[in-house]
Amino acid sequence: MHDLIRQVEATRSLGQGEQERLLQRAGLGDKDSQERLVAVNLGLVIRLAASRADQGLSMPDLVQEGSIGLVEAVRSFAAGGESDFVTFAERRVGAQMDQAIAIEAAAVRDEALLVTAATDYEHTQLVLRGELHREPLYDRHVALGGRMVDFGGWELPQQYTSIRDEHFAVRKAAGLFDISHMGRLAVEGAGAESYLQNLLTNDLSSLVPGHAIYTLMCQEDGGAIDDLVVYREAADRFLVVVNAANREKDIAWMRKHIPAGVSMDDQTNELSLIAFQGPQAHALLPGGSSPTEDIGYFAFRPGKVAGVSALISRTGYTGEDGFELFIDSKRVGDVWDAILAEGRAEGVLPAGLGARDATRLEAALRLYGNDMDETVNPRAGVITSGTHSFFLGHPIALAMMEGPSLRVGEKVTVEVRGREAPAEVVKLPFYRGSARSAVAPAKS
Repeated sequence: MHDLIRQVEATRSLGQGEQERLLQRAGLGDKDSQERLVAVNLGLVIRLAASRADQGLSMPDLVQEGSIGLVEAVRSFAAGGESDFVTFAERRVGAQMDQAIAIEAAAVRDEALLVTAATDYEHTQLVLRGELHREPLYDRHVALGGRMVDFGGWELPQQYTSIRDEHFAVRKAAGLFDISHMGRLAVEGAGAESYLQNLLTNDLSSLVPGHAIYTLMCQEDGGAIDDLVVYREAADRFLVVVNAANREKDIAWMRKHIPAGVSMDDQTNELSLIAFQGPQAHALLPGGSSPTEDIGYFAFRPGKVAGVSALISRTGYTGEDGFELFIDSKRVGDVWDAILAEGRAEGVLPAGLGARDATRLEAALRLYGNDMDETVNPRAGVITSGTHSFFLGHPIALAMMEGPSLRVGEKVTVEVRGREAPAEVVKLPFYRGSARSAVAPAKS
């Protein structure tokens, strides 16, 4: 058991090519590949079992026996008449994980660990089935120790070191986020402004080239299809950035309403997007970067970052100053490496989804799917987003209330997983960072 645990702790997520080679070798009977497959798929459950062995639970023995059984089953795969190794492995792993998680759920009350175990299991199954998209920077995330999870159908880093460290880096120096999972749609043509003006809630007529605006796209009944940012590149050309999980739905809605003479091109794959966010982001851009002092908040222009052509936008989702950088997917890795190399000595860290969610919530920025969706009307007394703020040192949450039912400073009671907890109504945002404006966009 201890040998297997050590192997699990040394095992990281697999790249696509490595995964395919591992599956092939395991299917042909290679023992090392089979054991690695077990470690990858049962990794978190085994770590969970090891951490609770002192409580006398039977889960470690269960996982050990199940792992040995899986290895033996895989060894016999080639001679067993199975035609699809991925399906075979998924079925065996899935059955064992279901059993392990069920037993753990009956014996342990630690909800956070159970959620993590279930998330890891679901992520493994999606990878085996090839249902997750990977960004151009995927291999760099893995090399940096990123814990990869499913987010809107994309395999993204939840964290690299710790969410706390990455959170503090964004607030004190700068953090570098990969947000290439978000959709990027180019809309152009003589009627492009009129088309988007009819489709979106904010007024685009006053938006001059080189500036962006946050807006909503709604159904006829007012339900929010998505929240998005529109960048006006020219009089008849726009770049629309949408949420990852909503991209296909958004494209379908937009194509349904698009008039003759207007075109829409999905540039998500060829155009990557990274965000460099923090009070020192401007000062820590690498050599070979264009001047940015005169780029205002929610303004953008073409330039260079580390000598690579980019669209440099002073926008973000953390409440801090910084930039979102649109870069050709073939060159985005060069820029990512240069930013980290330039800033690491000053406290710059790569930052994952955990830090992104914590910082956006401190800045009181909404998240689609939590704080809004197609069905949202005012719901009295419902907490929509919440987290523990490492930076502020206490929990924070957004709630949807019928105004003016509560006033700033009032003491209230909230229910947290069946327990009552005291809270205080405060003025938003919870934290005002270095962003040049108090108004900022919502994304996910």
